[in-house]
Amino acid sequence: MLYAVAIAITASIPTPWGVGHFRLGVVVPAFFAVVYGPWIVGLGAALGSFLGSFILTAVGTGLGPIASLVSGSPGNFVGFYLLGWFMVKYR
Repeated sequence: MLYAVAIAITASIPTPWGVGHFRLGVVVPAFFAVVYGPWIVGLGAALGSFLGSFILTAVGTGLGPIASLVSGSPGNFVGFYLLGWFMVKYR
């Protein structure tokens, strides 16, 4: 939930190329990857991305939760799972 709120707060920052969201909130799951490991952070990042898309859809921005199921949630799960796995393996 913390990641979803961080996404919603920082999504209004424009990107240099004008498409997508500049999500500074990724520091939240990156921190938890260091502390808790791969499964917790992978599932948390995927769920946070999906909930963040719901929040952004409610305020009228973003592509919506269906697009997040296709791109955002799986990508966040894999990326942060790997980050957590590397943190545990090479600590």
